[in-house]
Amino acid sequence: MTPKVIPVICFLFATQFLAAQKTDTTRFKNGSYCVFDRDKDGFPINPIEYYDTTGVLTHTRSYLGQMLNGPLTIYDREGRKTELITFKGGLRHGNNIQYFPDGSVHNIWPYRMGAVHGNGRTYHPNGQLEWSMGLKFGRLHGLRVLRDSTGAKCNREYTTNFPKNKGYYTTSNINGRPHGKFSVMRSDSTMIYTGYFNKGFPDGEYIYYDKAGKVAYRDYYKKGKFVESIQGEGNSISGSEPQDDVPH
Repeated sequence: MTPKVIPVICFLFATQFLAAQKTDTTRFKNGSYCVFDRDKDGFPINPIEYYDTTGVLTHTRSYLGQMLNGPLTIYDREGRKTELITFKGGLRHGNNIQYFPDGSVHNIWPYRMGAVHGNGRTYHPNGQLEWSMGLKFGRLHGLRVLRDSTGAKCNREYTTNFPKNKGYYTTSNINGRPHGKFSVMRSDSTMIYTGYFNKGFPDGEYIYYDKAGKVAYRDYYKKGKFVESIQGEGNSISGSEPQDDVPH
């Protein structure tokens, strides 16, 4: 085969591949829509792009069958990536990463089959580690340590703000370890939950509230380990179960 024949064959293969793809657009009742290619057998090719009513890309998703599988990437109106969520079989599995507007990492929450689980980390805008904490099957676990933007362990009162203006909380800290009672608030100053740290370890009663201000459930810890949960004002549930809440 002469060298001139090789580029021609490559061009023909590329042309046939492109011809086999078909771009589809699906519009939804609210005016938003998604755009995706189909393979030669008619199946959607990941990722699928989703746009708002003005044509701005909001996020991309990947599927396996009818379930989310792989990365889901969220963008703001300026086209900046704000969050990356990894799914497996329809459940969060892998790192959930949120970003500052400049693209640097704000926080990393590890997930295992739908529940936050592992070593959670948040960062200052300059890239220095802020919080490090243990998480186990959707609940707090073990020691939590706070560092300031210089990398030193925090020895003062400190307010932590959540991404996208979703809320905040303030802790008193000794040698990087939060100590004493604290309250986690939404951006409108309604309560999410209250709890207590004992030299960096969750300890005692944690009370979670719904948006109407009623007690949703209570969690109990002893020296950093989850003991039991009481749903609303009802029955006690021992063991661990995922909590439907922003990890803190």
